[in-house]
Amino acid sequence: MREWVEAERVRERLAHQLHDGPIQELTAAQLFLDGLAMRMDAEDVAPDLRDGLRRGLEALRLATLACRDLMDRLRPGIAADGELEERLNRLVRERSPDAVVEIAVPSGAGGAGASPALLAFRVAEELLEHARRAGAAVRGLKLQAPEGGALVLALALEPAVPPPPVLPDSWRGAGIVVAGEGAVWTAVVPASAPGSP
Repeated sequence: MREWVEAERVRERLAHQLHDGPIQELTAAQLFLDGLAMRMDAEDVAPDLRDGLRRGLEALRLATLACRDLMDRLRPGIAADGELEERLNRLVRERSPDAVVEIAVPSGAGGAGASPALLAFRVAEELLEHARRAGAAVRGLKLQAPEGGALVLALALEPAVPPPPVLPDSWRGAGIVVAGEGAVWTAVVPASAPGSP
């Protein structure tokens, strides 16, 4: 569990650095170039120069959006009610728009830091990426909290592919277990993992 906690701290620090550095600089550049574009529109500037500036502004906007998306992924913010559902929905729908997503877990399950809910989100990210690389589409994702406090994540895939054969050491250290049966992968995130700080 300590590795998960440290990884989340690193992600949080990177998200802050991204926000306070590149995103601020890109936003400042956009504001400056927006002002320049308005001046060019007011004056008789060659259309090809105005088009070039507009293309540059669009590239800046796309770069800013990409940085914000990366910041969002680094720091998913799933402590408040509804955020876990919204994040998992978005994560699944990016890959499989028709997938059915069912979440029966409160966002802040397990408290702050590397809570079981946050760990389940990170496990879902990794398993979805593994499924994509294996050529499987996600037909459904279900996250439940059966009695005992553990979280159970189930992914229904098409076609059936085997789950990752080797789990990262940090998963094993946190007590996370992944199994596959047919076209369904199941991951169990314990309520309190071995070696918790």
